[in-house]
Amino acid sequence: MLGLKFKSLSEIFFSILFLCFFLAGCGGGSSGSGDSSVTNAQTPNITIQPANASYAQGDTANPLSVNASVTDAGVLSYQWYKTSNPNNNGDLISGETQQTYTPSTLDVGTLYYYVVVTNTNNNVNGKTTANITSDTVSIVVSIPKFHSISFYDKNLDFIKTVEAKEGIVDLSNISNLSNVWYEANETLPLTTHKLTDDIRLYAAQNVQEINNQKELDNTRNALTGKYILLDNITLDENKEGFDANGWDPIGNYTSDFRGIFNGNNNSISNLWINGTSTYYTGLFGHISYSQIRNLGVKTANGKKVTGNDYVGIIAGKADSSTITNSYSMGNVNGSFHIGGIVGKAAGSSNITNSYSTGNASGYQVIGGIAGNIENSNIANSYSTENVNGTANYVGGIVGKAEYSAIANSYSTGNANVATDAGGIAGAILFSNITNSYSTGNVNGTDGYAGGIIGYISSGYIQNNAAINPSIVARVARSVNRIVGNINGGTVSNNFALNSMSITIDGSNGNAGANKTITQLKTKATYNSTINGDGNGGLGWKFGDNDTNPWKIDANKNNGYPYLYWQNL
Repeated sequence: MLGLKFKSLSEIFFSILFLCFFLAGCGGGSSGSGDSSVTNAQTPNITIQPANASYAQGDTANPLSVNASVTDAGVLSYQWYKTSNPNNNGDLISGETQQTYTPSTLDVGTLYYYVVVTNTNNNVNGKTTANITSDTVSIVVSIPKFHSISFYDKNLDFIKTVEAKEGIVDLSNISNLSNVWYEANETLPLTTHKLTDDIRLYAAQNVQEINNQKELDNTRNALTGKYILLDNITLDENKEGFDANGWDPIGNYTSDFRGIFNGNNNSISNLWINGTSTYYTGLFGHISYSQIRNLGVKTANGKKVTGNDYVGIIAGKADSSTITNSYSMGNVNGSFHIGGIVGKAAGSSNITNSYSTGNASGYQVIGGIAGNIENSNIANSYSTENVNGTANYVGGIVGKAEYSAIANSYSTGNANVATDAGGIAGAILFSNITNSYSTGNVNGTDGYAGGIIGYISSGYIQNNAAINPSIVARVARSVNRIVGNINGGTVSNNFALNSMSITIDGSNGNAGANKTITQLKTKATYNSTINGDGNGGLGWKFGDNDTNPWKIDANKNNGYPYLYWQNL
């Protein structure tokens, strides 16, 4: 047995006895106490692990979190660690002994985190602690990306742009938005927003953004829309909106444009129209109750905007509308009501802070800015257009004004027509011209020519300066430095260049007070207090806003006054 050999029965007996004692000593679970079980603290079970995450520098990170449990009534504790190498043991993070930990995002780079969960149970008879280590997770902190948030009011006018980090941004924290104009039942979305790119926020509803010629052409399909131009557009005559006669104007007499079009300080160029027998000709044919804002329109090289009646580069006719902070560049031609910006403005329309350059020509009622204004106003604007007509009513700013006003404006182009020619207006009826000046030559070949106006029938001409080199008219009594002919109205406190070339008939009291070139390039001439007719100054307001629109600088605008918004 077991390979042993015995010499006698006694040896066999003692061997069996030894084997029994040996087996009894090897089979026990206790140390002689009679209790054979040992209980250790239970190892925690992790049911929710912390998760990887990425943030921009300076963001508030989401807490790392672990969920663990035991069933032996032990007490769980936590200790978080971090390391720059996931294969190495981490460094203990002092004081971070909770179930969650919020990592820092101040430093760019990648760090790794884990937590050791320990179960402590002092009621067991074995080991009283047991622990487990969570997954190691990475927290990536990157240099933040920034995007712009641009705000626009209900007229789609730009208010301000702020920069914000990509991600979730709380718009309510953006200050100085009290000047946003809201439409009825409209609120700017001052809530959290996921920012992934540059965005524009409008205080108006349903704004359509225009980026190209096709989208511009589509405006004619929704004539009451609100549009904003996001880039310059150079029109292609082989694409949308053109036919054999050039651009098809947006809106006409029976279907006019009645929306908002904000150029956003961009331009539309290469415009041309050859509609010699058409009415309502321009980028826009006919606008009513509309706004054209912050828009530049340029005609194509060697071409022009041509129509019959109501012809303008921006709009043929404007009824009860506003054109502001806009300009036209190029040539316009027609028969009646021709203007560099608009052919005719009526029904309480306003043209402000705008200008035109180029040439306007036709039969009659032609102006550098507007051919005709009726119950409308032009303010804080200028024209360098050369204006030429065949019959009558030609002016550097307007051809004819009826029940209207022109203020704080100037013209530098020449005005030529048979009769009713003026540096500012050809003729006015129950209208006013104030705080304005002209520097172009005026030629009324058959009479009625003046440095400011050719003919007035009611209204007033006050506080203006005629700086025209020459005024020509066939009939001497129909020409003068300020007004060619007065048939009712008031003409007072106007200045005129003393060296103006003209046949003077001063008996009608509209020659203006003599001023030299030096005086007419001096601020005091314009802004000094009015002290009677021809004495003191003109009372103009100098500053940086619409109420105080004038500036003067010997090195700008040939030394003559200019408007505060001009980029000279």
